[in-house]
Amino acid sequence: MNLLPDGLRIRRALPADASNLADLFRRAVLGYGPAAYSPEQVTAWAQSAEAVAAPERLVHGVTLLAEAAGEAACVGRLCPDDHIDLLYCAPPHGRRGLASAVLAALEAEAHQRGAERLSVDASLVARGLFAKHGYQVVAEEAVELRGVLFRRFRMVKGAAP
Repeated sequence: MNLLPDGLRIRRALPADASNLADLFRRAVLGYGPAAYSPEQVTAWAQSAEAVAAPERLVHGVTLLAEAAGEAACVGRLCPDDHIDLLYCAPPHGRRGLASAVLAALEAEAHQRGAERLSVDASLVARGLFAKHGYQVVAEEAVELRGVLFRRFRMVKGAAP
């Protein structure tokens, strides 16, 4: 467990956290998604909440949860050991350093597990955060989710394999 200066804490997520994480994911997508994506894209993205936070996914890799006053505020997952599978902060917790703190904790875990190079498939919303932390775009991709196309970026940080 990691205590942050303003009373927030980061801990490993448990399968019992699934519904709170699904809610966090949905709030993050609905809160920040409209700045970069169409209403159709945001709706399709938000509908993935239960799948992203399914209890069976939480037992694979490392999922970290930042909490504020017992509320799920930010979540990140490392799966496999060299890939940031997700990173989301719910409004009003965004842009306060939580995502950076969770990302740093995930990177530390990845390095402990022997990863020298990390990758992420970043949304238009998250691209700037990852770039700020040294990730570089290696490819732009178009992916389909629930019949809707999305633009995202394969980004990497660290030594080449």
